[in-house]
Amino acid sequence: MIKTTNHIIRRSILLLALSERIYLETLKEDTKHREKDKEELLAFLEHFDYMKFLSPKERDILHAPIASLTPKDCCTFSYSYYSISVLLWSVGLLIDWQDETVNYYELLQINKNHSLADIAKKTSRLEVKELTDNKDIALIIHWRTRVISAIDEKVKEQGIVPMIVQTFGKQYESLLSVIRQVNEDFMFGDMPFYKLSQEEKESVSLKLLWKHHAFEWLLSNEEWEDIYTTT
Repeated sequence: MIKTTNHIIRRSILLLALSERIYLETLKEDTKHREKDKEELLAFLEHFDYMKFLSPKERDILHAPIASLTPKDCCTFSYSYYSISVLLWSVGLLIDWQDETVNYYELLQINKNHSLADIAKKTSRLEVKELTDNKDIALIIHWRTRVISAIDEKVKEQGIVPMIVQTFGKQYESLLSVIRQVNEDFMFGDMPFYKLSQEEKESVSLKLLWKHHAFEWLLSNEEWEDIYTTT
């Protein structure tokens, strides 16, 4: 893994802060109250010296007046939240990078007693092969949700495994056993992908895009916003 443990933890905290900023945008409380919450969020980042690790775009998002963000920005930074699980899994703080039930505020000690050093002491680094194998798994699932989401009938007829082997190569077949499958397709929740509504499919695809993005970032020299996630 190229990124350092501290780098990964900081990036996770910043992504959590950005998702919190987007959440403030969606609340029905008066603007003054939400502005106060935003200032508290910024104060936390300033106090623990995280602001300097933000990109200019991310800084603009965090500082933007309440009710001023575009729908595109809200979508981007709300879904980037789902990459946090991959980042924390990569340093041993989570068991499963597909887990979406974690309380990140507790895990990352988002309070007055916050300590990056203390969090880092609880980590353990994974082998590069485990990272690359799971990156390929994320790529495969992302590909299913994005590229062939419009040909569900073909998936039901042929099965997802032969289509993946044909597209990516037989070497990917061994990775498929760890992906939950039912009725010849990948499982999402308690049903195969082809049974999801269009809205659910789009949401799942965006989540997978950001999980895939996190893997690509971990294994590269690129900055977070410079990652190109292709399937």
